[in-house]
Amino acid sequence: MRTFQRSTNIMVRALLVLGVLLLDLVSATAEAQTSLEESVKRLIAERQIMELVSKYSHMWDTKNAPGLADLFAEDGVWDRWGPGAQKPEVSIKGRDNFRDWTANRFRTALADRQTRHYQTNTVFLEMTDDFARTQTVFVVMQVLAADKSLRVATTGIYEDEFRRTPRGWQISRRVLRADN
Repeated sequence: MRTFQRSTNIMVRALLVLGVLLLDLVSATAEAQTSLEESVKRLIAERQIMELVSKYSHMWDTKNAPGLADLFAEDGVWDRWGPGAQKPEVSIKGRDNFRDWTANRFRTALADRQTRHYQTNTVFLEMTDDFARTQTVFVVMQVLAADKSLRVATTGIYEDEFRRTPRGWQISRRVLRADN
């Protein structure tokens, strides 16, 4: 009888150890699944944000003020800082104000030229479920209508903040830091 009890105790211990190992395996698999789901969510969010960065260039270069403004949150901010500036040269607050400002700029200062934005080397500096902060290097080329000459209009860095809104990801702040 003692041998049977010992065998039973060994089997019970073995089953307990096996049970603990299975629980660890299930837990590890659940953690891996959660980690994979979080990675996929982040990749999707990053892709959506990169799409906003690209759309900004296309909307500006096609002089589509309403489309450009729609990329911004309702209370979004657009600032332009010149080299070494202590404050922004231009600061526009609010989607509607930005739409009106860009529409006016397209009709006046930019009416005689075609711009082409080249944005590259975007890096994500901060990312949560509802907020992201990036930096993007840019070059803006212009072709003047009068003589079809091509020139570099400006270069610099965009410092962007994005916020997830009921409309999806939107630009909450775009700071243009110009090199020239």
